[in-house]
Amino acid sequence: MKLKTMQAFGVACFLAIGLGLAVVVTNVHARTKPLAEKVIGQDEYFCDVKRVIDGDTYVVDIHLGLDVVLVNQHIRAADINAPETRTRDPEEKKRGLEAKEKLRKAIEGKRIVVEIKKRGKYGRWLGVIK
Repeated sequence: MKLKTMQAFGVACFLAIGLGLAVVVTNVHARTKPLAEKVIGQDEYFCDVKRVIDGDTYVVDIHLGLDVVLVNQHIRAADINAPETRTRDPEEKKRGLEAKEKLRKAIEGKRIVVEIKKRGKYGRWLGVIK
């Protein structure tokens, strides 16, 4: 009798684990481009740059591995403070738009590696492009 109970428990655990994995797999964002075969650091992630917001903030899809992707994540460049694009000061706005355009040309639409530092006070990730 104990053997049948243990077998039933084992089957129940197997089904629970299988269903749990099915839930995880169905909630994964499909990867559109294969990742490069490269070993990167523990806090470094492949990111597909979707758009640049200003000279120090951009939107990416962060590839966590095992086909798990965080979509539309805002990353602010750690330790960099670019001029603002939303300001009444025309000189600062001009410099801010120039910084945005340079960053846009450098990374928009590309796959980059970002070392994530932490969350900033406005909920954006703070990161360094590698």
